[in-house]
Amino acid sequence: MPYKNKEKEREYQEKYREVHKEQIREYNKKYYQANKEKINEKEKRYNSKYYLKNRDKILKQQHERYLKYREEIAQRRKQRRQKYPEKAREMARKHRDKRDRNLGFNPLNEHFEGSEAHHINFNDVIYIPKEIHQNIRHNLLTGKNMALINSIAYQFLMNNYIIYS
Repeated sequence: MPYKNKEKEREYQEKYREVHKEQIREYNKKYYQANKEKINEKEKRYNSKYYLKNRDKILKQQHERYLKYREEIAQRRKQRRQKYPEKAREMARKHRDKRDRNLGFNPLNEHFEGSEAHHINFNDVIYIPKEIHQNIRHNLLTGKNMALINSIAYQFLMNNYIIYS
């Protein structure tokens, strides 16, 4: 019997998946092995012909769907993070580690409340207020706006911290 309350249905599905994780994984593995050629053929068709012909339409639909459901999605993510804090920390750590593999992390000042780490080069980091860091779009790899944000970061560092030689 379908649930009338979507939230209860989601809760039930989450619990079911948690309890039957191995069985679901095994079933999916068997299904994939049995239908491998069919699945690959379908993916090839979708990825090559249909997508190339309808790329703009698909991107527009995805963007509209995102705009329509973004608050609901954000709320679900927040609930999931609160419900499974260990898993949320692990995912955040993996994301951070992925970024750290390419960039060094040598902080020139200490982290403070409301700050974000800003890479002034591939190794060194300055913690600056989140508002400043997010206000100026920049990219270390392309060099976009790096001179501007680095000068602001250096000014912040000089004005707020004593630097020892």
